Amino acid sequence: MVLNTTERISRARIQLQKQNSFWAYLSLFLKFKECKKGYMEQDTMGIDTRGNVYYVKEFIDKLSDDELIGLITHEINHLVFLTQLRQGNRDPTGWNIASDLTINTILKNNNFKLPEGGVIPNSNNELNIGSKIIKDCNKKIAEEIYDELPKVKMKGVVFVVGNGKNKGKELGKAIDVHLEGKGKGGKGKDGKGLSPKEAKALEKEWKRRVQEAITVSKMKGDIPVGLER
Repeated sequence: MVLNTTERISRARIQLQKQNSFWAYLSLFLKFKECKKGYMEQDTMGIDTRGNVYYVKEFIDKLSDDELIGLITHEINHLVFLTQLRQGNRDPTGWNIASDLTINTILKNNNFKLPEGGVIPNSNNELNIGSKIIKDCNKKIAEEIYDELPKVKMKGVVFVVGNGKNKGKELGKAIDVHLEGKGKGGKGKDGKGLSPKEAKALEKEWKRRVQEAITVSKMKGDIPVGLER
């Protein structure tokens, strides 16, 4: 039986329940919405702090089941770490790279598979970005990684990964879109920036949900590796 895109996403969420209760619990708060090509900067998948997950059907259909699970879990982690709310005045491209590297390091070390094109460290938790090697990605938060990125004007710059399967790929064109912050994200209503009041309320709400997820995960005995960051 061939499943359609919506059914595959539903199945991926069910399979995630079998893999890790922490991320499975948080996936319950996501709202998946199909969008047309051109709605986002990249025709992939994107999330906002409200928990709306936008996706382009054609992109999802090309992913394996394991890659889809990994990508959904990647999106969840943008809410776990509230990456959009932490961007501040940082360059959007550089911040996207730093936050994605932080998240993908955690997922890789928890045996998740991610789509090709993502900012993923090697087996030594290192990433070669141009002439710069970022080490100990598993021990650093996004702000620390951001500060280690090449000191050039990042907006519009293509960063090239120099090792692993991603060699030669553009880091500026990653596997997902971050729909809030200073950068240009979603073009639709839900992709607009948050008011300070709404941002504060959502920050409080997601922190509460994360604590609930930790409680569930502790009972199951499957706290993710690297979550303490």
